[in-house]
Parts: sequence; structure tokens; C-alpha cells
Amino acid sequence: MKKIAMPILCIALVLLISMSISPDAYAAERNIQIPSDSTGGGNLAVRITYPDSPADYRFLSGSPILVYAPGGHEPGSLTANGPFEEFGFTVVSFLFPGGSEGPYASDGVYDYRGENCIKAMRDVILYAMGQHQDILGNTIQDLFAGNVLTSNVGIIAGSNGGPTATATLSLY
Repeated sequence: MKKIAMPILCIALVLLISMSISPDAYAAERNIQIPSDSTGGGNLAVRITYPDSPADYRFLSGSPILVYAPGGHEPGSLTANGPFEEFGFTVVSFLFPGGSEGPYASDGVYDYRGENCIKAMRDVILYAMGQHQDILGNTIQDLFAGNVLTSNVGIIAGSNGGPTATATLSLY
């Protein structure tokens, strides 16, 4: 019974929050690169989307963080499918090794959600948790005026992102 109650409670909470979103909510974003051994010594392209100012956070203590694990069989996207920042979340999306989107690209070779992709997701999660730095030596806390809650990090996975996220959490 408890295993069913928790997901239902989570769904109810998301619905309740979504009904309170104002239509004029907005967000800001920053594109960075983080080093990762998943790339063979290069960097991953990462986008951080966050509420534009601390006043936009729906959580009094700051902004919880969501790492977006993209679905499909392509090397990811820097755009997370959903208005999560409007809920007060900071969203971290990324391109798997070998992926590109416009002028942004991750080094390395895409291995179709294999070992390199799992290592890439590990490094992105560590960055979201404040335990990894970008190529300029900044942590996620260094980039924004508001408080990002590196102790409150979750993963939202679309379709084929689920197995990649599960494998990452299992291995690391």
C-alpha cells in the first residue's frame, strides 16, 4: 500500500502546483561546459534553466534542481520538455557525448545510451549536486544570485531517458 501511496501523493502535488502557475512566469538560462571522462578528455554541453530571480522561486529555501534525462535514441537536447522552471525548479539539461544543438556540442562519440552516456549523466548529476565544476571552475551555486538547493536534486526522465537514469543511479 505504501509503494502506491507515494507516487499518488507526488502526482497530486504536481497537479496542485501546476494549477497555481501564473501565466507570466519566466526563466533564464546559461549554457556551460563541464569536463567529463565520458568524452575522452573533452567537455559536455550543459544548459541550466532557472527562475529568473530569487523572488520567482516557489520554495522559500531556494530552487530544487531537476536533471533532465532526454528520451529517444538521439544524443539528447539542451531543451527540457516541460515548464519546470515555472514550478520554481532549476533544470539541468545536457547533450550526451557526440551530441550537438545549434552552436553547442559535447565532445566525444555518442554510444547510443551506453557506458559513455551513463558516465556523462553521472557527471551532470554531480555538477547539479555542487560536487563538480564547469570548465571555468564554477559550481552551480556560483552561477546564480538565488539559492539552488544542491541537496535537493531529482531526475526527470523521458522515455528512453529512464533506463539511462536508472543505470546511472545503479552504477554510481
